[in-house]
Amino acid sequence: MRCLQDYDVQNFSEEEIKETFVGRIDYLGFEGVVESLYFLSREDYVEEIKESINIGRPVQYEDYKGYTSQEEIGYL
Repeated sequence: MRCLQDYDVQNFSEEEIKETFVGRIDYLGFEGVVESLYFLSREDYVEEIKESINIGRPVQYEDYKGYTSQEEIGYL
């Protein structure tokens, strides 16, 4: 399992989400956040951010563990 969606974590508290997952990626549309994905693996999280940026998909992300730099993602 690469990631979970909002539906999968709807019964988690914010604290449980931050303790369990390494980060969240929000995919953005005209009305705001269209979909959110929650990642258990740092490698999958970073790879998904890179892929989204490379194809021009608008995203915002939050790193719950605080160790994924924008340089690592290649965003800078």
